[in-house]
Amino acid sequence: MAKTLYLHIGHYKTGTTALQSFLTINDKALLRQGLDYLSSGRHYDKHSTLAFAIYRAAGVTELMHGFAQPRKPIDVWNTMFDAVRASRSPNVMISSEEFIRLGAHPKAVRILHDIIDTVRAEFSFRVVVYLRAPQSHLRSWYNQLVKMNQMPVPDFNTAVCHTMEPVHYDYALALRPWVDIFGADAVVVRPYTEALRNGTALFDDFLSILGLSGAGQLKQPGHDLNPRLDDKTLDITRLLQ
Repeated sequence: MAKTLYLHIGHYKTGTTALQSFLTINDKALLRQGLDYLSSGRHYDKHSTLAFAIYRAAGVTELMHGFAQPRKPIDVWNTMFDAVRASRSPNVMISSEEFIRLGAHPKAVRILHDIIDTVRAEFSFRVVVYLRAPQSHLRSWYNQLVKMNQMPVPDFNTAVCHTMEPVHYDYALALRPWVDIFGADAVVVRPYTEALRNGTALFDDFLSILGLSGAGQLKQPGHDLNPRLDDKTLDITRLLQ
């Protein structure tokens, strides 16, 4: 039976950092349950190199967080595929919210499509994405842009219209390449709601997608790993930048 490769693609500001930390600190326990949160290529609990390699080849220059690795995307992905083949688990997962940017860059879509075609007959794929109510998402992403200090950030309305990539307000655009590459039946869309911020609710919901349970019996991230700036601090920080 073909191994199943799960791609957790975000969205940004939907508890991705908490999920990645949860998967990392429980990787051995999850492996015993049949899920391998791939250690190969995992940096800061996530697999963003796989996304950045594609974006670099597609000519993307903004929000690349200093990524300058010269390897071709196919080589980076083949290293990951080799690790999937070597895994003793039938289910393997990679995760990066950077994947969700794909729909904003058509050349990047074509690169990933060509990569997946080389292994399409070998693996079964599942794509997992959480989506937040758009207004809440835009406010939260604006907060994150200011906090990251990677680029000049104008006022909120200008940022939405001219700075943010359209995948932040056009969810159809964000999901379209994943549906086109893997098929609609392979894409699992979950709502990210306030209820998921309580206790282990997010981890329970995520594990349910994989047919697993018992998040409360596993280790928990110890604190808010990606706190937001309060509104006053946000404005002061942006003006100082």
